[in-house]
Amino acid sequence: MIALALNNRRSLLLEDADYDGRSMSMLQENAVALNQKVEIKFSAIAY
Repeated sequence: MIALALNNRRSLLLEDADYDGRSMSMLQENAVALNQKVEIKFSAIAY
């Protein structure tokens, strides 16, 4: 269902440890297709 919303093949949505081609632009396109937004948050590590 997500693959259809993204107009993409299912295999592109699955984790692939050998695939380095993911990018912010791809995340943004996917977010737009799903009517969502991309948020990245850096948080301090509590020791």
